[in-house]
Amino acid sequence: MSFVTQAQAMSCEEALRGRAANIKPKDVFRSYEASETLSQKVRDNAPFYWAEARSRHPLKWKELPEVLKSEVISVGDLHSGNFSPVYVPGKGVLYTLFDVKDLGYAPALYDINRLVLNTVAVASRRRHLSANERQEIARDIYVSYRQGLVREDFALTAQHALDMPSPEKLQRKLLKKQDNKTDEDGLFGVDGESTRPLSYAAKELGLKEPEIRPKLERELRTHLGWGHLRDAIVSIKDRGGSRDQMRILVLFETQDGRILMKELKRVGESAVTTYQDQPKLLDVQIAASRFLDYDIAAIFPQIRIGGNSFVLRDKKVETISVPYKQKAPTDFEHLLELARHHAQWVGTFHGRQLYAQEAGRSRRFAEALRDHQVAIMESLDGFNRGHMNRLREEAR
Repeated sequence: MSFVTQAQAMSCEEALRGRAANIKPKDVFRSYEASETLSQKVRDNAPFYWAEARSRHPLKWKELPEVLKSEVISVGDLHSGNFSPVYVPGKGVLYTLFDVKDLGYAPALYDINRLVLNTVAVASRRRHLSANERQEIARDIYVSYRQGLVREDFALTAQHALDMPSPEKLQRKLLKKQDNKTDEDGLFGVDGESTRPLSYAAKELGLKEPEIRPKLERELRTHLGWGHLRDAIVSIKDRGGSRDQMRILVLFETQDGRILMKELKRVGESAVTTYQDQPKLLDVQIAASRFLDYDIAAIFPQIRIGGNSFVLRDKKVETISVPYKQKAPTDFEHLLELARHHAQWVGTFHGRQLYAQEAGRSRRFAEALRDHQVAIMESLDGFNRGHMNRLREEAR
């Protein structure tokens, strides 16, 4: 399949070409012992979602206006936990997408539906949701998404604007997180996480143990300036879509004596690859940066170690947290407020792309979605309920 930097309308035949057509959903299902709840299983299984979207055809494309078949660079693993405040030089702190490893070309409607699916799954932790309640969640998300489609700029809700830290406060929070992960000698002494020495990463990457430290230090100097690697450990995740993507935590001492804590997250295959074949992730990220308020390569640069790619970034600072456990009476409204905001953000991201494909396309897409929203919600609700049932079955 050939790809262009601006996504184009797709056909079902095009979506089924290539290697992805041979991937069965069960082959990419991720079962982790620590994924105890259904909402965790949903968040941990973005590849399973996209493989099922390809194989089960949630929407009857022939019955929809051509514009609604539009393909864009999708977020891929769209849920509220993948957003965070990020410092962007020259622009201050932006509340934006923090996890860019699952970007890929796919139908816009399937991308926003993943936010509906995740939000319903988290909300269901508190109590069973009726069909009407699921539809209300979907309706709120689609209304906000349509608003984003016709916006020119990303916008914060009033509450999120109050919650956003200044660059100074964000830096203080990063330093506090660093202090919590280091001992009195200023070396890693992480409590409560499963960690291994850097030699573990060398073995995983097919390198000799003496090789990995100088290779890592050389790459860090390229992006952080002159300095030296003070300490490094491998962080092992026991659940989540990132479980298979090794992380390396580093302490890097700069020439002026500052100690920076950074995270290197190993780049795996985009979840959207199970829907249809994709270009190289770096090429997708370059294309996506045209429609964001930051350059992905500058904020989340990729470095190579032992033939493997890693994303270099700060540790996530959750000044705006997602109430995954849904215990307090106010948790549901907070969850829905986040979903509304992220739906609008994604709408703007998709809308910019649609407009770049053809002037006015984003508005026509929004209008067509409004006109067919009820039928789309009903079809996707059926798919989502079946998807969650199959997640339960696969996890047994």
